[in-house]
Amino acid sequence: MAHFPLLRFSAAWALGRTLLLGLGLPAVALAQAPRDTQALELQGGSLTYRPLAAQQTSNAPASSTDSGFGLDYQGGALRLVIPWPATKKDITEKAPIDWTANPGRNIVAVRYMDLIFDNATLTYERLFGPNNQVGVKLPFSLKYGRNQSPLLNQSAIYPMNKSFSTGLEVNFYVGPPARVRYFLGPAVHYGRFRYDYSEGPDDFLLFSLSFRNRRAIAERYACYFNNGLRYQLGKHFVLAADAGIGWKTNVLDDRRMNLKTDDIAGTSLLLVGNFNLGYHF
Repeated sequence: MAHFPLLRFSAAWALGRTLLLGLGLPAVALAQAPRDTQALELQGGSLTYRPLAAQQTSNAPASSTDSGFGLDYQGGALRLVIPWPATKKDITEKAPIDWTANPGRNIVAVRYMDLIFDNATLTYERLFGPNNQVGVKLPFSLKYGRNQSPLLNQSAIYPMNKSFSTGLEVNFYVGPPARVRYFLGPAVHYGRFRYDYSEGPDDFLLFSLSFRNRRAIAERYACYFNNGLRYQLGKHFVLAADAGIGWKTNVLDDRRMNLKTDDIAGTSLLLVGNFNLGYHF
């Protein structure tokens, strides 16, 4: 505490103004103090006037708040409260995200790798169990662009010329709730796609002058084992990557098959993979 005895009000006013400016506070005009106010005390961030005749001055100023600076003339003549600049204790820190908390039991996601082939795929997953350890996912995909020629890459005929697809996936999440969770489980898939076949007097003579290309509809059935990682981007947004292996069967129209379709029909190995961006609620 700094103690300045025997100061007249004019000196006290000047000193108070200087202290206010030094503390980074705006200058404030002070009203006339009582005649017996002749001493000024400065303690911490508070100014207190007291009468010269008083033997002691209260350690606690008459006006002092957590949100501002209090200045009182003893005797109740004037009270000023000027807010302080924000301090660390005034700033509310953002609470960290609790990755073990349950944001909900629903996840709606977009498979954005399908966009490469002009397919829009939306998935809905419903979670079950006390720790959301089981998820049942329903994907649905529609073609929004033009069909593409599969002649350069017959293995890509399905995603390039798919008209729609759906399926069912069951995911088992391993371990307790966390920001990163591993999942695995079975999946089944059904879809329809267009394919090219040749039509003419002799479909087996590829150099026939009457050779013509036609398009037909085929179906795909698939089952595979899937696994991946789900990463919590924030409280609600999630990013997942998955990959699987299994078998696929393409069923073509028997009346619309020839040498061009031999490598499309039948059962073969299936490899799948995708990235999903979703909202967990």
